[in-house]
Amino acid sequence: MHNLPFLLYSLQCSFLYSSLIFCCDATTPAAAAAAAAAAAATSAGENNNKIIQHEHLTNDTDNSNGTARPRPRPMVFGLGPGRTGTDSLREALVQLGFGPTYHMKEILLEQEGISTEGHLEFFHKAARATQEHKDKGYDRDHAHDPVDFRHILKEYNSGVDWPLSAFPDELLAAFPDAKFILTKRSAKGWHKSIQSSVCKLNPNRSYPMKFLQCLRILGTPFSRFAGHGDMMDAIIKYKFAPGLASTWPELCNSRQIAIDALEQWNERVERIIPPHQLLIFELGVHGYRELNQFLNDMKDPSTTSASTSTSYPRVNSTKEVQILILLLWLLCILLHVLMIGIPAALMYFFLNNHRKKKDIVSNRASQISSKKKD
Repeated sequence: MHNLPFLLYSLQCSFLYSSLIFCCDATTPAAAAAAAAAAAATSAGENNNKIIQHEHLTNDTDNSNGTARPRPRPMVFGLGPGRTGTDSLREALVQLGFGPTYHMKEILLEQEGISTEGHLEFFHKAARATQEHKDKGYDRDHAHDPVDFRHILKEYNSGVDWPLSAFPDELLAAFPDAKFILTKRSAKGWHKSIQSSVCKLNPNRSYPMKFLQCLRILGTPFSRFAGHGDMMDAIIKYKFAPGLASTWPELCNSRQIAIDALEQWNERVERIIPPHQLLIFELGVHGYRELNQFLNDMKDPSTTSASTSTSYPRVNSTKEVQILILLLWLLCILLHVLMIGIPAALMYFFLNNHRKKKDIVSNRASQISSKKKD
């Protein structure tokens, strides 16, 4: 028990150390200065980047080395919001030969090995530009040049899920011969699904996600979490639920707003996309048969179609997302233990060793003093 004071002191020092680590918010002066410098650099190079993009995309199917290649067939896009079977649709499109498929996972994780650097910022600005466009009195809903969308999708053959699915006007303008799939499910079931899964992963309000943002110095995917929440708020406010919700949590916390928003969204998509280019895909009812029929004239002859008897993929279920949330909490706890425990242990051993050396010196001094007295 005589080591207890040293242990307590070590823990106090470790908590101070961990607090310094957690002060990685972008509101710190150093971070703010860095952000301002980055913004200035972005602003300075924005026009040049725009010119480069337009020159590079005189053929909208240019590949990464700048050489033109004809796109083999029109693009396919899913326009259902997240938690309407978008990841399952991604799997199905890949099976049918329409991969690689753009998805939120690509923005955060780059699963296909294709760089998506800057895509979060692009969609955030594109969503805000919609309102700015309307404020200027234009009658079109889309504000971004179609070339911009062709640029970010040049390495993909299809795309689903937020944030991409929130831009039907822009996608139709950029890819007028594309085909679109609107995944549908009951509005009540959708709200229940998002509330028990992705609503708990809001980067601006979920503690595990906020903690992981502090690891952005490690690069992707941690560096992407910081801007994800703001981007989703802009998507909800300006694209998915304008006039109903201004942030992602508002959509999550109100059952009625979520129901109204989904129904409004489905009506808008059916109004924007020409009927011959749109497939209404009912979750749990439709499968490969409907996809095969809808995409039959677009398939690559060398690709084997999934059989109508093949089970339609079911991935990224609510239960799987809940398991992911649990793993994030466990990771968060583990990192806390490492960040606090290791410095505490080092501090404890340092102080304990220092105390022992001090005791040895004191004992020697006492022995010398006693010998002199003798």
